[in-house]
Amino acid sequence: MNGWFLLMILLFINPMLTKAQSIGVDEQAGNFLRESGKLYVVITVLVTIFVGIIIFLILQERKISKLEKKIKDRESS
Repeated sequence: MNGWFLLMILLFINPMLTKAQSIGVDEQAGNFLRESGKLYVVITVLVTIFVGIIIFLILQERKISKLEKKIKDRESS
C-alpha cells in the first residue's frame, strides 16, 4: 500500500517539476526568435508543412473514394 501511495505522489509531482524546469528554456528560445525576427519564418514553415499534409490527405481520400466506388460498381455488375 505504501509503495502505491509513493508511486502516485511521484507521478503527480513529476509533471509539475518538468514544467517548472522547461519554462525558462521556452521563454529564452521564444525571446531569441522574436528578437532575431526568425519566429515568423518558423511559423511560416510549420504552417506550410501542416497545409501540405492536409492537402495530401484530402487528395488521398479522394483517390480512395474513387477506388471504393469502382470496386462497389464491379461487385454490383
